[in-house]
Amino acid sequence: GADFFKAMKPTAYFINTCRGSTVDEDALINALKTKEFAGAGLDVFDIEPTPTDNPLFQMENVMVTPHSAGTSNRAGIAAQIQVGQEAARLLNGSWPMS
Repeated sequence: GADFFKAMKPTAYFINTCRGSTVDEDALINALKTKEFAGAGLDVFDIEPTPTDNPLFQMENVMVTPHSAGTSNRAGIAAQIQVGQEAARLLNGSWPMS
């Protein structure tokens, strides 16, 4: 919550690409408004689709992506390689690693 954001350096950026529910969004908005740290990059939100009136969308020190941070050619290729490796493990009688 608020204590986490207060502990950040003024030059720090908060990045969240994992789960929106892990962030106290009200505390984040307040910390950004009071400039406790430099800004935020957000790919996920607690509520998705996120309402268009969310204050984070209007802040100049926030960059938002539409839950697509893992969608790139590199990420797609890495996923295909991992799926192939896991399938090979199964076919060879081993248990998958993930």
